[in-house]
Amino acid sequence: GTILTYSNGTTVTPSSINPYLGGLSGDTFQENAKFGNKIFQQLLCITGGVWDYKIIEFQLNPDCTVSITRVIDCPSLPYSGGTTDKYSNVQCAKDANTLIGMKTTGQVWFEVDVSTNTASITELFSGYGGGDSVYIPASNTIVNMNNSIPQRIEHIDMNGTLIHHVDLSSL
Repeated sequence: GTILTYSNGTTVTPSSINPYLGGLSGDTFQENAKFGNKIFQQLLCITGGVWDYKIIEFQLNPDCTVSITRVIDCPSLPYSGGTTDKYSNVQCAKDANTLIGMKTTGQVWFEVDVSTNTASITELFSGYGGGDSVYIPASNTIVNMNNSIPQRIEHIDMNGTLIHHVDLSSL
């Protein structure tokens, strides 16, 4: 599938990124996050039959083009075939070097430090189903679209305290 489309119609696809991955196959693109002129695209690669996460950092240029800035290794984002220790779903960016995500199982929220070319994880809190999320810097909180049943929009602080929610079934 297409990752990005330039204003002139040119597209960035998995095959156009593969040369930057050092021979890895990268055709499973997952969540993305944006901060300023940076876009972070989570990528699931396979090396010798083992799945591994990478994060591709793109830069939005002033002339409306996009360039690949770097490929970040994510050894602490292991894809383990659906076992309970699987991290995934980078949801949003807190700043230019910190992404926020959620573990698929256990609903554990975490920060991903991408200040170097090897990411590291810090767990934050548990609870609240994952969905699209936005970090709000002025209040150091997250607004999350919880895709559990019933679906709801949640406002959560960085300690995991639910500040407010709206059940979508009531709308």
